[in-house]
Amino acid sequence: MRHRVALVGAGMIAHHHAEKWREAGADVVAIADVEPRVLAAFAKKHGIAAAYTDYAELLWREATVEIVDVCAPPWLHAPMTIAALESGKHVLCEKPMALNATEAESMAGAAEAAGKVLACRQGDTRLARETRTLREVVHSGVLGEIYFMRLIARSLSRPGIEYNPEARWFLDRTKAGGGVLYDWGVYDLEILFSVFGGLQVETITATTFGSVERPKRDIPFDVEEHAVATLTLRDGPMIFWERGWATHLPPENRWDLYGTRAGFSFSPHSAVLKTEMNPRLTRYGHAGPISLEMPPLAPPGLDVFEDFLLAVEGVRAPACSGQEAATMLRIIDDIYAAATHISV
Repeated sequence: MRHRVALVGAGMIAHHHAEKWREAGADVVAIADVEPRVLAAFAKKHGIAAAYTDYAELLWREATVEIVDVCAPPWLHAPMTIAALESGKHVLCEKPMALNATEAESMAGAAEAAGKVLACRQGDTRLARETRTLREVVHSGVLGEIYFMRLIARSLSRPGIEYNPEARWFLDRTKAGGGVLYDWGVYDLEILFSVFGGLQVETITATTFGSVERPKRDIPFDVEEHAVATLTLRDGPMIFWERGWATHLPPENRWDLYGTRAGFSFSPHSAVLKTEMNPRLTRYGHAGPISLEMPPLAPPGLDVFEDFLLAVEGVRAPACSGQEAATMLRIIDDIYAAATHISV
């Protein structure tokens, strides 16, 4: 029997979700959004008969729905997710999981109390072949002990300005939770959690910046565009992490892993960014680094929607559980707490 899914939120990302659920073999049977015109257009485009301007009414009326997919902005994630779990439905929630780690932890607790599956959509990064390839390289032992990691990812696009300009809530901490670290940084942590099974952070030094010329706005713009942090891990590598929505430099997307036996460089998120992964495995040589043979890329695998259906069926745990997503937000919240903020 095909699973029945309801979407809450009919914005840009929800269109992608509707298509992916159908590809995964589920039926999207209901949609909720507070904007009647947006709701009607979405329902017509995707052939959804049941449309509601009140998500609580959807939860009450659509008794046969098994899965609720929360595609609303972050400040609505916790109340919508908890209400859906308490109504007896499994929940896949868009990222970031919540406005802060405490909210996310309450969502995870509600899932445990209800006996339902809660996962965060950022798990698609864990399932990506780039991440699975990196995990195979690290776990093969070819790098030896990894003692340092340099993670740099800068772009030239700010949500709410150059990208998706209608979604200006990205720039307001009370609605988005944070800036680039909440928007993109959770994907980086998803890779690290997949490879290392979580991060035990001992110390943090950090600075966040709002340094690119900002257009005048009639709403708050109090989130970071650019962040730099150094994380010292317990029994793990030291991590230098730079994340930027926008800087006055060309984009850069490169991770370097320094091991005692070899080093590994690659470009993460290459499928999403439509770039090459460019993996390179090297060993020290007096005349320069010696290239080593790379293992083949991991084969294509499940996407996050197929993965979630398997979790609902009890076949496997979801790629990124609600509790893991909460733990990642806790790390980012700790970075914010440790950071000196510079706004020019």
